[in-house]
Amino acid sequence: MLWIYLAIGGYFFLALAALGDRLLLASSTVDPVKYVFLIGVLGGVGASIISAVNFILPDLLGLNFIFSGNYLYAFASAFAAGIFYVLALFAYFSILNKVESSRVVPSIGALIPLFTLIFAAIFLRQEITSYHLLAFLVLVSGAFFVSYKDRKSSLVFDKNIVLILFAALFFSVHFILVKNAYNHLPFIEALVFVQFGFAFAGFALYALFKKKYSAQTSKNTASFAVSPLFVFVNQFFGLIGGGLLQYAIFKGNVVLVNAMQGIQYAFLFLALFIGSYFWAKLLNESYSRRMLFMKLIGVILIASGIALISFKS
Repeated sequence: MLWIYLAIGGYFFLALAALGDRLLLASSTVDPVKYVFLIGVLGGVGASIISAVNFILPDLLGLNFIFSGNYLYAFASAFAAGIFYVLALFAYFSILNKVESSRVVPSIGALIPLFTLIFAAIFLRQEITSYHLLAFLVLVSGAFFVSYKDRKSSLVFDKNIVLILFAALFFSVHFILVKNAYNHLPFIEALVFVQFGFAFAGFALYALFKKKYSAQTSKNTASFAVSPLFVFVNQFFGLIGGGLLQYAIFKGNVVLVNAMQGIQYAFLFLALFIGSYFWAKLLNESYSRRMLFMKLIGVILIASGIALISFKS
């Protein structure tokens, strides 16, 4: 039952981070490679701090975990999970500064539960009961309605569809690898190696693509004052949301946690609806009565799906 509340809290903070990401990437001073590099550095710093605390104060908060056994396979799984997460973020941010966030996030998120369900059944042998499958379908249906856009603005993203597919695929692989690591390692230990993989991939990506993105100039005419405080707060929201979501995966069912992603869409819609009054040119979001009605249906379905999971739990 705890993992349900953790997932809800995690998706709330991730929705706030998604709004901040949209504002940052709409600015001419931020590009996807630099932003992923920054996130990777912060992840590496966090992992280093946790590791250092363990060596200096091994009994502090029970963080006595470093190399508790011969789990090379699990460590490699956690490290690879961090790498795939960076690849997913790179694809995600590359689309986000071109397309409305209320279209990108749901489009990727609609594919993640499907990929995760398939991979979990094949590689994790995750048991999915008929009751869980019903909740899964209700939650995914709710996510579809929440992500609804008017037909005139719901055209396929042409060349961006490839990045959307890769982003969803990489996110799903990340979740499967993380859950596999959690099945063999303590939570903190696995999380540290995920963050080290995160940092490694962030540095590698920056080294490979920094020249390409440095030569590009933004075509966006809107301006947004990017302050270090804003970046820090936005990353803090992402850190809290990601941490809560990781612990929810550790404690619960990875397939159902991903299926609950419609909650993030609902929170994101609310945040964008409010934020469009302050940054209308940057966010470029518009809503019709029909779209609002469809999103309301989606919220009701998501609430019903959560109720189904909670009742069974």
